Amino acid sequence: MTEEIEVSAVITTHNRLDLIEGAIESALVQEGVTVEVIVVDDASTDGTAEYLWQRQDITAIIIPKDESSGANHARNLGIDAARGQYVAFLDDDDLWMPSKTRLQLEELQRRPECKVVGCLRQFFNDEDTVLHVIPFSTSTLMIERSLLLSVGCFDEALTRWQEYELEMRLFQQCPVACVDKPLVRYRVSSTDPSRLSLNLDEWVKSVTIIEEKHREMIEAAPR
Repeated sequence: MTEEIEVSAVITTHNRLDLIEGAIESALVQEGVTVEVIVVDDASTDGTAEYLWQRQDITAIIIPKDESSGANHARNLGIDAARGQYVAFLDDDDLWMPSKTRLQLEELQRRPECKVVGCLRQFFNDEDTVLHVIPFSTSTLMIERSLLLSVGCFDEALTRWQEYELEMRLFQQCPVACVDKPLVRYRVSSTDPSRLSLNLDEWVKSVTIIEEKHREMIEAAPR
């Protein structure tokens, strides 16, 4: 009998061969939770695809260059392939603590009205100094898969703020839980040229899309 999968970990990557192994291993060593690891490679050219194909302990989805449509398209492919009741996301430059999924599932058991749970995410610079801690970023989220599908998953028109826009839709559907512990680590590097989040124009474009898409909700919200 096949063991029931509790959580599907969806990891997206692009030209991060030096980081992807750490992200994968952090998802595989989750304590007391049956996790399937799905890695979606978005048209990498640095040997990432070849590395992923060699691994027998993950599901690899390789997007060729002529089919690449951005990170949110890659995340949605991972959701489609997921077999777990819950889907949790992990960016390739993040690491999960071993207790992350267990503590989140326990929180959802304590609060059965919730179908979404986050946790805290620590930021580190090159000297391992904690910069700040925030909840509800992409790598902290665990969401019931049926709810994800019902709200339409990630908006593929966005290149930034995708988790916050998704949360705007999710949070209208049910209460939200959060484990008040830093269970995700994110290493900040000022020398990494692939840090897309440094592109201010793309941030502005995404915020504009979100404002137009949810104008009625935003205008109705209390200041």
